[in-house]
Amino acid sequence: MNEQAIGHWAYEWLLSLGFDADISSKLTLVINVLILIIISLLVDLVARSVILRLVTIYVKRSRNTYDDIFLEKNVFQSLAHVIPAGFIHYSVPFLFEEIEVISLVQKLISVYIILVLMNVASKFFKAVEHIG
Repeated sequence: MNEQAIGHWAYEWLLSLGFDADISSKLTLVINVLILIIISLLVDLVARSVILRLVTIYVKRSRNTYDDIFLEKNVFQSLAHVIPAGFIHYSVPFLFEEIEVISLVQKLISVYIILVLMNVASKFFKAVEHIG
């Protein structure tokens, strides 16, 4: 799938409404970004609700008490934020044509993922401290 496949319908629709080609191109990008944000929010919702629900069920059934503390300290909840960021990271090439823009956005997303993982590590070590 290429970048035209996603934005083509919006571009053609905007042209059919009488918009100029340049404006249609820019509005198509805005529409694609909004769709990406909405889908990312849905991915985040699924990650936090479904996956965390499954992890919670597993943790509650487990005899090990350490995983209960990790759940209580929101380690798994923080880790779930990596999933939508990864989705955005891999979706960006479908929205932008310029390699420089793709590279910049993916680097920014990578920095966000690193910050999330640092937060997860911090919560993990606080949970370990609580255990010990």
